[in-house]
Amino acid sequence: MKFMKAFGCDGMSNIFYQQNWDCVGSSLVLSLQQRLKPLLTKMARENQYSFV
Repeated sequence: MKFMKAFGCDGMSNIFYQQNWDCVGSSLVLSLQQRLKPLLTKMARENQYSFV
C-alpha cells in the first residue's frame, strides 16, 4: 500500500497509522472487535473456540 493513500473511508493514510499507532492502535482494535463480534458469532459454533 502506498504511504499517502487513504486506507479507508476515514481518509487517514497508511503513514498516519504507522506514526500514531501508540495513540490510536488500542481503540482501533477495540472498534474492530466490536464490529466483528456479531458476524463471528453467526459464523462459528460454540465448540469452535478459535473464532471467539
